[in-house]
Amino acid sequence: MALLPIFLRFLAHFEGIPRRTGLELSLMTRYFIFQVIHSFLIVTLSGGLIQALPGLLNNPTSVPTLLASNLPQASTFFLTYITLQGLTGAAGGILQIVPLVVYYVKLIILGSTPRSIYKIKFTLRNVAWGTTFPSLTLIVVIALVYTPLQPITAGLAFATFWLFYKLWTYLFLYVLDQPASGDTGGLFFPKAIQHIFVGLYVQQICLAALFFLARNQNKKASAIPEGALMIVLIIFTCAFFLRALTLSVIADGVNVFRVHSAGFHFVVNQSYGPLVTALPLTLAHKSYGMPHQPSLPSGEPEDDMAQENEEADAEEAAQGKKPAVAVHDTRGATDGFDKAKQIENGDDDEEVRPLRERAATMPTDFNHPATVEPQRPIWIPRDELGLADAEAKSMLAQGIDVSMKDAEMNERGKIAVDGRPPKDMV
Repeated sequence: MALLPIFLRFLAHFEGIPRRTGLELSLMTRYFIFQVIHSFLIVTLSGGLIQALPGLLNNPTSVPTLLASNLPQASTFFLTYITLQGLTGAAGGILQIVPLVVYYVKLIILGSTPRSIYKIKFTLRNVAWGTTFPSLTLIVVIALVYTPLQPITAGLAFATFWLFYKLWTYLFLYVLDQPASGDTGGLFFPKAIQHIFVGLYVQQICLAALFFLARNQNKKASAIPEGALMIVLIIFTCAFFLRALTLSVIADGVNVFRVHSAGFHFVVNQSYGPLVTALPLTLAHKSYGMPHQPSLPSGEPEDDMAQENEEADAEEAAQGKKPAVAVHDTRGATDGFDKAKQIENGDDDEEVRPLRERAATMPTDFNHPATVEPQRPIWIPRDELGLADAEAKSMLAQGIDVSMKDAEMNERGKIAVDGRPPKDMV
């Protein structure tokens, strides 16, 4: 079970999802499906069938009666499961034994430079939403399904979530952090609500099956009206379950098929749909539109001139005045290379200036950090022999920015960090 999220993240990355938040959203859906099938449905069915197996072998005609009486007995396992999750989960979250062991292992294996030690010691951990939400929504699904069969399930689920509330309040205040790179704008919450509706539908289907399987003393169906009412309730609930395929038209006449999956209850879909599929006006200034090519200051565009030259050469070749040759236009590549060199050298002529201004406004989210971030100062620890001082003087003489602030190495080679890296860059 511990290796499954790692494998699912790898599958999502192999699928081509570029962002870390997209990987977590994909992991959240896949991990929840696995939890519901493996930890809920299989346990429920196997528990009831194993207990009813001796009676089925002796009297095969009593299948409905045995299943109706034995399937609810699996609730005992889930009662203990919810209680165990509430007590051990909250206690383990407060103790943080595993992160403590991982902390010292990282210091021994990865703590070789001041920056790596600073990152291990002073950087807060992130929240793995892709595995956190499915574990919690699974408890909600179990509570929804088994509360009609064992009402005490609701009380245990309430106590479990109260403990989790206290736990996560403490963790978010003192232990965990949420960097901007992991922010999705609240996309995890609507997906979690959708998963809860899965539990609602499973509850209705299970109740309908139990009503139809119920038998009286004469071994006749005794709850047909109740089962019919549950079928009506399922149909009424699913009447608002929509899935539409629409054709969206993008600017510049490009037609793209987009699938808008409204896998929520109608009310939830209407409430969260605009927030999921549209950008709020408060973030409009941070968005990027379609890039437009800057107009060249000269008269006729070069592409039109090149096309006219190619047409003239083709006409002359057809008349026999000029031999036909395969023309490979390398003008664009050569000009692009020259313009890139001019931008790199800081030449601001009339042709390069619009390209420089456009490059300054383009998004750099997927660029390599070495191409968009300034060079960080080299951070080396000060030592008792003075080797770091000599190395720092040699680097400064060569024009390399170096710092030894708040970093020191003892006689055993252990590095101690007392402050942030130079220029507050990690």
